[in-house]
Amino acid sequence: MIHAIHIINMFLTPVLNDFSHHDMLYKTTVDFNQLKVFGSICYSSILPTNRKKFDPRASKCVFIGFKTGMKGNVLLNIQSIEIFVSRDVFLFMKIFFHIKRLRILAIKMTVLTFFIKILLPKTNLF
Repeated sequence: MIHAIHIINMFLTPVLNDFSHHDMLYKTTVDFNQLKVFGSICYSSILPTNRKKFDPRASKCVFIGFKTGMKGNVLLNIQSIEIFVSRDVFLFMKIFFHIKRLRILAIKMTVLTFFIKILLPKTNLF
């Protein structure tokens, strides 16, 4: 919702004599090059401290959004089904993640969160 409001505030409006809310508030022109397509495929760099010699240097992810207060992108890792924030991202804005795969991932994530929140607290593993 915050992202949609941010995009709406970037458009010109006749009420402000064809200026945008962003122009009036920050006294600068809007930079549309920073906009990214949600749901597109991207590759996030894996830090050298988190990989071994023959491990891949990047992981395939889906761009979800932006994190407020941070300069990173919120990504969904397809292989490990985890959501994380990364700054070093290469986006393919014309290639999208398939909806069927996203539904399967959503089901896996709900099962995983159910397992973590419901079943793990009852066990004495930790």
